[in-house]
Amino acid sequence: MQGLIVTITTRIWQLAAINLFAIVLCGLGLGVFGIAPALTAAFWAVARLEDERTGPLIRGMWAQYRAEFLRTNLLAAPHIAAVTGLFWIGLIGGGLIRGLLMALAVMVLVHLLSGLFAISRLSGTLADGFANARLGVALAPYGTLLALAGLVFGVWVTVQQPLIGLYFGLSGFAWLTHLLVAPALSHTMPTPTRFTPIRQEAS
Repeated sequence: MQGLIVTITTRIWQLAAINLFAIVLCGLGLGVFGIAPALTAAFWAVARLEDERTGPLIRGMWAQYRAEFLRTNLLAAPHIAAVTGLFWIGLIGGGLIRGLLMALAVMVLVHLLSGLFAISRLSGTLADGFANARLGVALAPYGTLLALAGLVFGVWVTVQQPLIGLYFGLSGFAWLTHLLVAPALSHTMPTPTRFTPIRQEAS
């Protein structure tokens, strides 16, 4: 029983530290350019909760953020542009067209989430990121979609209870995504035990 309590309190502390540092990383990227690499760094950290102490996790997040800042933003930019365009066209269109466009926008967000998750596990080129995003969607479509639904719920909870979002908003979402998606990707995108991600060789 005592061991369980220690484990739970350790996880709470780790997730809170990851979340607070992810917020700092978002700020360093001026918000718009910080959210994608910060979320990727959070994905990186939650995959190592059982193996590393909080200090090494934070240092690893900083290294991951710097290493993948450009690639994550280049991956996110066309996705966000596509979602924004689909949303506004959907507002203009009729009921059926609007529903189809909104569904397509959700699939674009699923593809983006899968790509960021893949970058947290495999380094490489921007083309690798897009390819691994497609692979992730193919291997874990329902898990990624459920994680995205969890994000919507997390936003609602944050609006109702801002302190929960402050301490667990991003890290909780990253942890949920890891739990839902990682099992399906364990063979194609293994979690490296060292701090530098596995590098994907160009084919």
